[in-house]
Formats: sequence, structure tokens, C-alpha cells
Amino acid sequence: ATAVFVALSLLYWQGRCPSFGGADSPQHVLSAVTWGVSWPPGYPLYVLLGHLAARLPGSAAGNVSGLSGLLHALAAAVFFLTLRRLALKPLAALVATAMKAVTGVGAPS
Repeated sequence: ATAVFVALSLLYWQGRCPSFGGADSPQHVLSAVTWGVSWPPGYPLYVLLGHLAARLPGSAAGNVSGLSGLLHALAAAVFFLTLRRLALKPLAALVATAMKAVTGVGAPS
């Protein structure tokens, strides 16, 4: 699970959009920077973490986009652990996690 997290974190960090991306990216960045509410339910934990990420050196938009990637990598690691707990073999769990993580379904924007 740690290897899944690290590998996907590196992949998503390198592939993050340094400015505003498509879809919901501008709205999430603006909410994080201004302590705003995207839409109900507002994602308060994401806004808090995004606000902290936006304050790091570099582009605020790139940092918030990178945060989305790190959170997605964490979710993929939990998904991998869940599959292992359901008694899937390590290779099967790894392949399923990789396919889920890079196919764009639920991937960070």
C-alpha cells in the first residue's frame, strides 16, 4: 500500500496542472484560496487542506491540484488494502488498483 501511495503520488504530482485545469479545478482552487464554498456540501476538510496547500511556495493552483493528486493516491492505497483484506492476491489487487487509478474514472483533475 505504501508503494502504491508513493508511486501514484509521484505520478500525480508530476502530472498536476500548474494553473487552473478543466472541470471543477478552478472552483476548488478558488474555494481553497478564499475559504469559500464550492457547492453544498462544500467539502470543508478539502477546503482546509487546500488552503494550507495554497500557502506553500509555488503556484496556489498547482499546489491545490497536487493536493488532489495526493488525496487520490491515498484513496488508491486504501482501495488496495481493502482488496487485500477481501483476500485478493497481491498481484490482482495491484492490477485492479492501477487500472482504477490511471483510467481517468475518479482521477484528479
